[in-house]
Amino acid sequence: MKRIFLLLAIISVLTGCSSAYKQSFEEAEAALESGEYENALKLYNTALEEKPDSSEAKDRVVLLHEYEEVKEKIELFNWTEAADLANTLLKNEDIVPSLQNEVKTLLVTIEEEKEKEKQNANDLKVIEKLISSDGVEEAASKLSELKSNIKSDALNSEIDNLYIELGAAKKRIAEKERLEKEAKQRTAEEKNLKNKYIQQAQELEHRIAKEASDLYANNPPPGFFGQYYNEWDDLLNEVWGVLKNTVSKEEFKEIKADQIWWVNNKEKGFAELPDETASARAAGMDYLANLTEDRTFYLIGNHIK
Repeated sequence: MKRIFLLLAIISVLTGCSSAYKQSFEEAEAALESGEYENALKLYNTALEEKPDSSEAKDRVVLLHEYEEVKEKIELFNWTEAADLANTLLKNEDIVPSLQNEVKTLLVTIEEEKEKEKQNANDLKVIEKLISSDGVEEAASKLSELKSNIKSDALNSEIDNLYIELGAAKKRIAEKERLEKEAKQRTAEEKNLKNKYIQQAQELEHRIAKEASDLYANNPPPGFFGQYYNEWDDLLNEVWGVLKNTVSKEEFKEIKADQIWWVNNKEKGFAELPDETASARAAGMDYLANLTEDRTFYLIGNHIK
């Protein structure tokens, strides 16, 4: 009798286990079909607790783990590995239609993200070219937009490097603009300087001509122009000082050699002039004044920039 009771108890336990397994497995299948994959996995594991040797439940658990692994690879932006796992999963004979459609959707997402990464890589090259060609404003705009659109960390180092290059380019452009501004200022100052000395020379010339006209009706006696020799010589020396401080060393070296030649010839010419009479000596001073006037205009016109 005891044996009969024991047998009945065992049958009852086995029947209960079988019933619990069946219920969990059926609920898991329903959850799988409706796309409740996390809940389905829990229910399959519950079924395996009731029937550890169930190959059906084991296969479903493996299937869902592989699906979760695909999603994990996607979250890590490992598109190639995710695609390989997804394609392997689709070949699984035990895959149900709902999961099959979900995996296909993931594959589409993977391919789209891979194309985005290619486009991002191309955008990086475009930005790099913009930076190298000093298009910093457009490069900064594109770089900011790209950084906000990128989801993965794969291109972070490249983006960081481009920001460094962008900063260096901005400094380079700022320095270039500063030098150009200074050059323009120097040009303007030199132009003003040239105009200043042309005006001074012309004013002296006009004043002398007016005095000659007022006093002698433009027929001045010998020595009239010679009396202005010191004024022309002072202006010449002032112009010479300006040249010394504004032209390059090489250019000033050439001007200096020419100036020495001019001074020697001026003195030689003056020495050869007759000076026996007062009028001859006066004419000699006219000669010096006229040569100095011509030289002053020459230096201003040809060497002051």
